[in-house]
Amino acid sequence: MRLSLKRMGSLAVVAALALCLAGCAKADEQTQAVIDRIDARADEQTQAVIDRIDAKADEQTQAVIDRIDAIGEVTLGSKADIESIRKDYDKLPDDQAKFVENADVLESAESELSALEVSQCSEAIDAIGEVTLDSEADVESARIGYDKLTADQKESVENLDVLELAESKLSSLKVNRCVESIDAIGEVTTDSRDAVDAAYLCFVGLTSEERELVTNKATLDGARETLRTLEAGTKKTASSSKSYSSSKKSPSTKEETGRYYDPKTGGTLYTYSDGTEEYTDGWGNAVRGKNGKADEYTTDGGETWHKYKD
Repeated sequence: MRLSLKRMGSLAVVAALALCLAGCAKADEQTQAVIDRIDARADEQTQAVIDRIDAKADEQTQAVIDRIDAIGEVTLGSKADIESIRKDYDKLPDDQAKFVENADVLESAESELSALEVSQCSEAIDAIGEVTLDSEADVESARIGYDKLTADQKESVENLDVLELAESKLSSLKVNRCVESIDAIGEVTTDSRDAVDAAYLCFVGLTSEERELVTNKATLDGARETLRTLEAGTKKTASSSKSYSSSKKSPSTKEETGRYYDPKTGGTLYTYSDGTEEYTDGWGNAVRGKNGKADEYTTDGGETWHKYKD
């Protein structure tokens, strides 16, 4: 009987283990099912992203193709569009750029534009003609046009020597004009301001290299210094004259309301209807705003005498 119970117990354990194993197998199936669903969902999302990227890439590529087709006849005004298209094309990855089948059209348009820019520069140089002081704007414009060209384009400009010769001649003319304007100052007086300023402005308008060629620069410096000295003296004299003139204002120009004499200083204080005062010292010099308080009043010969405390 004891043996049978023991055997029964073993069988129970075996049965329990079997149930556990069966349960584990079921769990593995469920787990794998979940994993499979997650993987499938991830694959769908990944593919959706890939599809969107491909669609976006196709849009960018097609946009470049369409813009190239729209270039049309190339003129100097096409420069901005062609450069913009080139930037967009260069941004495409190699696996997209290879689908731009009209890339050769873009390259051809760039070559045409380059030739037009070279031709424009050459024509601007030829248009300079005989060089005078009035040619400065034309010469500078031609130089700016040349400097904007690429190194390859500059190699195609066949009349660069004409531009350089024009610049050299214009420089000489400007130096000569400056020398002549300095000589024209002559003897410096207070009336020489316009001539001195004109010569100085002419000088500062030169390049540093051109200034070195102005042989009478010392004359200009001397004229400017002399003029400053003369003008300073004139201003000082005018200021003194104005001050003296303003100090000699006649009391009679206003309605006098009182006249007070200070026996200690010999001065006279005038008061006027507008509330202003004027004090004149013993020598007749006007001193504005003399203040004091009266402590004695007398009348003599129609005059009102007033002694002041200082």
